[in-house]
Amino acid sequence: MKIVLTALGVAAVLVASPAVANHIFTPTAFDTRGECESENARLSNDDAERQFPLRPDLFSSLGEARSFMTRAFTCEYDADEDAWFLTDHRREIIASDWFKRRQ
Repeated sequence: MKIVLTALGVAAVLVASPAVANHIFTPTAFDTRGECESENARLSNDDAERQFPLRPDLFSSLGEARSFMTRAFTCEYDADEDAWFLTDHRREIIASDWFKRRQ
């Protein structure tokens, strides 16, 4: 029972999160930063177009949603893996002065 409640809690947080993005659930290693940035741009545009109409409380325009995605997901190098990975910073961005100013 405790496992079910924990799983439901995690699911609720993910569904209620500011912008659920497809690419954060499947960490992919990239050989170069350029590959990571290119994929991040593509995914962020796709996610912004999907999230904008779903979250009018957060985004007043498609451009704002795209800007949020660009800031929320960054490419970071992991020396242990010797690869680049997309990193989720959504919560930090929502708590940032940038996000508060645009509201």
